[in-house]
Amino acid sequence: MKEDMILNRMCEDALKAILSIYDGNETLSVTGEYSIFPDYMRFSIKDAFNGLKYAGLVASYLPAMRCWSCYLTPDALSYFENKTSKGEMCMFRKLPSNSRALLNEIVNSDNPVDLLGKKFADCEDKPTKDSELRSLLRELQQEGYINLPSWADNVPWVVEINNSARTYDEREIEFEQQNKSSINSTINNFYGDATNVQIQQNTNKSKQNLTVTESIDFSKALEIFNHILSNIDSFNLSDADKQQLNSIVDEAKPLAESKINSDAVKKSLSVIKDFFIGVSGSLSASGILYMLSQMGV
Repeated sequence: MKEDMILNRMCEDALKAILSIYDGNETLSVTGEYSIFPDYMRFSIKDAFNGLKYAGLVASYLPAMRCWSCYLTPDALSYFENKTSKGEMCMFRKLPSNSRALLNEIVNSDNPVDLLGKKFADCEDKPTKDSELRSLLRELQQEGYINLPSWADNVPWVVEINNSARTYDEREIEFEQQNKSSINSTINNFYGDATNVQIQQNTNKSKQNLTVTESIDFSKALEIFNHILSNIDSFNLSDADKQQLNSIVDEAKPLAESKINSDAVKKSLSVIKDFFIGVSGSLSASGILYMLSQMGV
């Protein structure tokens, strides 16, 4: 399992359901019916398995019409025990600003269904905005803040708001207070992987030079871009998602071909990674994630 990773609520609920029917066999194989999963997951089971696979808790997953099967990893068996030993503070994760803003709108709305209906209407003929809105809603569901059990005309018809959404601000304040040190100290927060970082301690007005020579493997980036374009129809994406993915690749590919602006290429690869973590479900998509991991993205 990826070090210090805490699953979102949906993946945890899925893992609990899987472990509840695991019979202890040495091959770590589990087969079950879709009915073991909570009702709110009925349209997101594939995403839950993808999340568990990315976290290193599921080695493989095979869906079928009436049942599913998977192979767990040893880390899956001890996930909840290890999580408990890390303390309750790890269980809260701050939402990105755009997700939090949408959550606040939903919680404070007298009619969340009408609110989301208007937002989707505003996204008509704007596939990128539509895809972004669906991505935000998917994140809020996966984190356990809302449930969208019923849809009509491809927009939410029922919106269930969980207590964790109504108490988000309160828990965020508590989380921040727990993170404050009782002594004077400097806390360096790195969101994501950090490299080529210098930290000086107990030094005043000192200067240090850091020389960094770093580049991206443009040939591997091109291989990923070309693979995406060649297999776009095999990723089980909506038309809006396909258009968004094509736009990302079309913007970054010329930079990789010209071997310029490595930062922009890296950023595009990172966006692509997040995209496939959220919506992947095919072998081709898993291949993209593997190729990105080999590049250190």
